[in-house]
Amino acid sequence: MAAEIAQGVGRLIVAFDVMGGQFAWLQAEPAVRPTVHYFGPEDLAWQDLELGYGDWLEAMLAGALAGFYEGLRWPGWEAEVANVAVDQGISSWPPPWTREGKDLSAVSRKPIPLAELVSAHQDAARQLGFL
Repeated sequence: MAAEIAQGVGRLIVAFDVMGGQFAWLQAEPAVRPTVHYFGPEDLAWQDLELGYGDWLEAMLAGALAGFYEGLRWPGWEAEVANVAVDQGISSWPPPWTREGKDLSAVSRKPIPLAELVSAHQDAARQLGFL
Protein backbone atom coordinates (compact mmCIF):
# COMPACT_ATOMS: atom_id res chain seq x y z
CA MET A 1 0.00 0.00 0.00
CA ALA A 2 2.78 2.49 0.80
CA ALA A 3 4.21 2.12 -2.71
CA GLU A 4 0.81 3.01 -4.21
CA ILE A 5 0.58 6.06 -2.00
CA ALA A 6 4.11 7.14 -2.77
CA GLN A 7 3.41 6.92 -6.47
CA GLY A 8 0.22 8.94 -6.12
CA VAL A 9 -2.15 6.22 -7.36
CA GLY A 10 -5.69 7.17 -6.44
CA ARG A 11 -4.83 9.73 -3.82
CA LEU A 12 -6.06 13.24 -3.22
CA ILE A 13 -4.09 15.44 -0.83
CA VAL A 14 -6.67 17.06 1.42
CA ALA A 15 -4.46 18.89 3.94
CA PHE A 16 -0.94 19.71 5.05
CA ASP A 17 0.19 20.53 8.56
CA VAL A 18 2.73 23.09 9.69
CA MET A 19 5.38 20.41 10.31
CA GLY A 20 5.17 19.16 6.71
CA GLY A 21 2.79 16.27 7.30
CA GLN A 22 0.25 15.37 4.63
CA PHE A 23 -3.28 14.04 4.76
CA ALA A 24 -4.40 12.13 1.68
CA TRP A 25 -7.76 10.60 0.86
CA LEU A 26 -7.29 7.42 -1.10
CA GLN A 27 -8.78 4.16 -2.11
CA ALA A 28 -6.07 1.66 -1.22
CA GLU A 29 -7.84 -1.26 -2.89
CA PRO A 30 -10.57 -1.57 -5.51
CA ALA A 31 -14.09 -1.86 -4.09
CA VAL A 32 -12.91 -0.64 -0.67
CA ARG A 33 -14.16 2.66 0.70
CA PRO A 34 -11.49 5.41 0.51
CA THR A 35 -9.96 6.51 3.80
CA VAL A 36 -7.72 9.33 4.95
CA HIS A 37 -4.02 8.49 5.40
CA TYR A 38 -1.37 10.60 7.13
CA PHE A 39 2.29 10.94 6.13
CA GLY A 40 4.06 12.14 9.26
CA PRO A 41 7.41 13.88 9.60
CA GLU A 42 8.13 11.94 12.79
CA ASP A 43 8.30 8.56 11.04
CA LEU A 44 8.23 9.31 7.27
CA ALA A 45 5.51 6.71 6.76
CA TRP A 46 1.91 6.66 5.59
CA GLN A 47 -0.61 5.60 8.24
CA ASP A 48 -4.20 4.69 7.43
CA LEU A 49 -6.38 6.65 9.84
CA GLU A 50 -9.27 4.32 8.93
CA LEU A 51 -11.69 7.24 8.58
CA GLY A 52 -13.58 8.43 5.54
CA TYR A 53 -13.11 12.07 4.61
CA GLY A 54 -16.25 13.31 6.38
CA ASP A 55 -15.47 11.39 9.58
CA TRP A 56 -11.86 12.60 9.51
CA LEU A 57 -12.89 16.22 9.02
CA GLU A 58 -15.43 16.00 11.83
CA ALA A 59 -12.82 14.46 14.17
CA MET A 60 -10.27 17.17 13.36
CA LEU A 61 -12.80 19.96 13.93
CA ALA A 62 -14.09 18.32 17.12
CA GLY A 63 -10.72 18.37 18.90
CA ALA A 64 -8.88 15.22 17.83
CA LEU A 65 -5.88 17.34 16.86
CA ALA A 66 -4.59 17.62 20.43
CA GLY A 67 -3.99 13.90 20.81
CA PHE A 68 -3.00 13.38 17.20
CA TYR A 69 -0.18 15.93 17.34
CA GLU A 70 1.03 15.25 20.87
CA GLY A 71 4.48 14.11 19.66
CA LEU A 72 4.92 17.11 17.37
CA ARG A 73 4.45 19.90 19.91
CA TRP A 74 6.82 21.76 22.22
CA PRO A 75 6.41 24.42 24.91
CA GLY A 76 5.32 27.64 23.22
CA TRP A 77 4.35 25.96 19.93
CA GLU A 78 1.09 27.93 19.74
CA ALA A 79 2.82 31.33 19.53
CA GLU A 80 5.47 30.04 17.15
CA VAL A 81 2.94 28.47 14.79
CA ALA A 82 0.73 31.59 14.89
CA ASN A 83 3.58 33.57 13.31
CA VAL A 84 4.02 31.19 10.37
CA ALA A 85 2.48 32.22 7.04
CA VAL A 86 -0.10 29.89 5.48
CA ASP A 87 2.34 28.90 2.70
CA GLN A 88 5.10 28.06 5.19
CA GLY A 89 5.90 25.17 7.49
CA ILE A 90 8.30 24.76 10.39
CA SER A 91 11.53 23.00 9.52
CA SER A 92 13.44 21.50 12.41
CA TRP A 93 17.04 20.40 12.67
CA PRO A 94 17.65 17.65 13.44
CA PRO A 95 14.41 16.54 11.76
CA PRO A 96 11.67 14.86 13.82
CA TRP A 97 12.23 11.46 12.19
CA THR A 98 15.71 11.22 13.76
CA ARG A 99 16.40 10.12 17.33
CA GLU A 100 17.98 13.52 18.05
CA GLY A 101 15.00 15.36 16.57
CA LYS A 102 12.24 13.69 18.60
CA ASP A 103 12.35 16.37 21.31
CA LEU A 104 11.13 19.39 19.36
CA SER A 105 11.85 21.69 22.30
CA ALA A 106 15.58 20.95 21.90
CA VAL A 107 15.96 21.41 18.13
CA SER A 108 16.51 24.38 15.87
CA ARG A 109 13.25 25.44 14.17
CA LYS A 110 12.55 27.96 11.42
CA PRO A 111 9.80 28.73 8.93
CA ILE A 112 10.45 27.70 5.32
CA PRO A 113 8.18 27.35 2.27
CA LEU A 114 5.73 24.51 2.93
CA ALA A 115 6.31 22.96 -0.50
CA GLU A 116 10.05 22.76 0.27
CA LEU A 117 9.40 21.15 3.66
CA VAL A 118 7.00 18.54 2.28
CA SER A 119 9.42 17.75 -0.53
CA ALA A 120 12.31 17.35 1.93
CA HIS A 121 10.31 14.81 3.99
CA GLN A 122 9.30 12.88 0.87
CA ASP A 123 12.90 12.87 -0.44
CA ALA A 124 14.22 11.63 2.91
CA ALA A 125 11.61 8.85 2.97
CA ARG A 126 12.59 7.74 -0.55
CA GLN A 127 16.33 7.84 0.19
CA LEU A 128 15.84 5.81 3.37
CA GLY A 129 13.71 3.27 1.52
CA PHE A 130 10.48 4.02 3.39
CA LEU A 131 8.55 4.75 0.17
